[in-house]
Amino acid sequence: MGDGTEDWFSRVLGAYEYILDGVDVDVIELSPGKEFTPEGFDCEITCAATDHSVPTLAYRVTAEDGEFVYSGDTAPCRDIMDLAVEADLLIHECSFPAGTKVTNHTTPSTLLKCLRTITTR
Repeated sequence: MGDGTEDWFSRVLGAYEYILDGVDVDVIELSPGKEFTPEGFDCEITCAATDHSVPTLAYRVTAEDGEFVYSGDTAPCRDIMDLAVEADLLIHECSFPAGTKVTNHTTPSTLLKCLRTITTR
């Protein structure tokens, strides 16, 4: 049994056989640094590794009207900050209040520390 998203998603759908005929999903396996354009969309998506307990990715979506970065579930990390350089918007996970000691996640103070290292528009 594989360990990619497509294998995982197939196992999830297998638990709900009654919806198999009503679901049409194309899974695109991604890895850090990979770029792709989803079929039917006028944008490019770039991926970067994040800092979490399991492999996760951040995404930069670039289109004619602008660019945004979505961090996903992560602690602040250099790869996400690099991905966000000159983006119009950064949407970054910030799950815990200031002063909370956490790993693999973000607090306002840990995010602020990283944000000071990037160039914004």
